[in-house]
Amino acid sequence: MRDRAIWTIALSTAAIAAIGIAVSVLYVLPRVSSQRPGPATGTASPTPPPSPAVVTFAASADTYVQADTPTTSYGTDKQVVVDGLPQRRTFLRFTVSGLTGPVTRAVVRLHTIASNTGSESGGTWQAMTDTTWSETTVTWNDQPEIGGETVGALGSVMRATWYEFDVTSLITGDGTFAIAGTSTIDDGAYFDTRETGETGPQLVVTTG
Repeated sequence: MRDRAIWTIALSTAAIAAIGIAVSVLYVLPRVSSQRPGPATGTASPTPPPSPAVVTFAASADTYVQADTPTTSYGTDKQVVVDGLPQRRTFLRFTVSGLTGPVTRAVVRLHTIASNTGSESGGTWQAMTDTTWSETTVTWNDQPEIGGETVGALGSVMRATWYEFDVTSLITGDGTFAIAGTSTIDDGAYFDTRETGETGPQLVVTTG
């Protein structure tokens, strides 16, 4: 009889302990909501603007003419010259295609030849109304009309150096564009032509 009482007390104690554990678990476990989450809120990040694109175009034609050799064409020479005495004028043409946005900046880059010491003036550069001339047939006696606005000017230049001037006002998009260089200084500035390769005249156009 005494043993039964001991077992009864033991079972009752175990039952009370089990109930306590269950209550503790119910108290600790978080309450699970039956509601579905609503849509995410917040401000969407703006799409960043496209990066500017820079495209370099090599000259499609370049030549110069000289007053004291009025019937000679220099279209295949490896140099062009602007000079006041003798008078020498340079003509450059660029064909622009494949632009993907509005033009924000355009510059012409010229590289002076290595075998000349330089000049006090790299010339005054004007837009040309005629863009159909041929570099292999142009001479002093048969030179194209210049007739356009002045788009740039270069001061003193040294040998074997890149120089540039802005022509953004001239380059409006895809198309063919030509410029002419002249000088009043009797100390010519000599520039590499497209026949020299990588140092030939360049038109660098930025869009975006």
